[in-house]
Amino acid sequence: MDADPEIVRAGSRFAIPWPRAAVRRGTVAIAQKAGAVSLDALECTGDVIRILYTSTHALHTKLSVDGEQHPILEVEHDDDAGRGRVLAYPVLRSHQRLSIEVRGEKPVAVALP
Repeated sequence: MDADPEIVRAGSRFAIPWPRAAVRRGTVAIAQKAGAVSLDALECTGDVIRILYTSTHALHTKLSVDGEQHPILEVEHDDDAGRGRVLAYPVLRSHQRLSIEVRGEKPVAVALP
């Protein structure tokens, strides 16, 4: 029918790697605490950055790169394991520093690989 609204079901997300020369790659050990949250590592890949953390609850955070807000794609948390990860867009080679702000705590600055 013409009056029925169109429903789009996008399905699962899929990765589209950025040009290799445009993004930073590598892993950095963070090993810092932000209150009750332990920030463990930062993984930079071609399609996302992953911040690995240990906490009893899902992380509420904001990211910024070189002072500019950086979009978060998803926060995954395993309650049983007490671990999780934050997924965000990749960082560019021109970027120098990532800041992780856990709600209510002082931001943690990480030099990018």
